[in-house]
Amino acid sequence: MLNIVLDDELYETLRISNRGIFYLFIESFADGNLTSDLFSHSFIKNRSDLYGISTREYEKYILSSLKPLFGHKYTQLYIYMSYGMNQALSLLLILAYLDQIGDTKEITIYCYDQKAKLNATYRIKAKGYNHVYQTLFFKKQKPKEILITPIQMEIEHALEYKKENNSLLQFLKKNQDLNSQLLYAKFMEKFSDYQLTDQQFIHLLRRSKKM
Repeated sequence: MLNIVLDDELYETLRISNRGIFYLFIESFADGNLTSDLFSHSFIKNRSDLYGISTREYEKYILSSLKPLFGHKYTQLYIYMSYGMNQALSLLLILAYLDQIGDTKEITIYCYDQKAKLNATYRIKAKGYNHVYQTLFFKKQKPKEILITPIQMEIEHALEYKKENNSLLQFLKKNQDLNSQLLYAKFMEKFSDYQLTDQQFIHLLRRSKKM
């Protein structure tokens, strides 16, 4: 049994209230460049360059929680998440990776709300999710496949976020005269559906100042 959690607050709740081992995986795959061959050396190099760290540091601090997944020494995979673009894309990449390596085991996905209450459960296989990944990230198109809700509802957000001159950047540019605290508050309120991190706000703010 392998338990992967995509939300840090949910991770703490599950770790305290449940027996068993949970692995926390946090990444922001909407930022930076990806490669078609997931979690390969070139993929890791791109991600480490984005964060300004070495490939070894990226593997140690970010990918280490996925080592049990890469080792394939589990019989059942359970993924726990809430909602938001970052978690949806992390889920998509995990499913796409499993599709790439031909893993046919059933995957159980538990979706929680912000109060850590279970909202929905999905039992799926990874087949077809590599095509979804390639379509979204490299063709930059909306996949035609019917996807599970946590991914489906974030597709539009991901496509908008990846645009060179997206609505988030336009908002920051338009409101650049506001003081930083007020700008942050207004931005996070307007784009609350994205569930962005503070680091993503800073990254977008820097980009908006170059426009």
